[in-house]
Amino acid sequence: MSEKLRTGLYLLVALAVLAGLWQLLRPAPMVVQGGAATSGGSAFTWGVANGVASGPELLVLRQGERVRLQVTSDEADELHLHGYEITRQLMAGRTESVTFTADRSGRFDLELHRRHRTLAVLEVTP
Repeated sequence: MSEKLRTGLYLLVALAVLAGLWQLLRPAPMVVQGGAATSGGSAFTWGVANGVASGPELLVLRQGERVRLQVTSDEADELHLHGYEITRQLMAGRTESVTFTADRSGRFDLELHRRHRTLAVLEVTP
């Protein structure tokens, strides 16, 4: 076996081991079914500081459920809920709220546009 082929095989094995370790050790997404109960439905909150977001990563909601999303960011940005086409301008250090009825079933990204960062995925079930 040539030296190049042997080196290539070692590299492939190392990559496969690393990929397996990543799958085994990566953190599981935070799943929230319904949020903090409010008189108007469920509420979810995120904070973003230095590019790191804290808050749920996957929201499982029922179609027709009333939802309030609250985001506080340390930088100005634009919040966008894809599929519902809801956008809000975020001002640095201020909390912005979005309230809506989850009337469409499917999976929808909640994203910070300027940072190109997905905060969460909303999964709305019929």
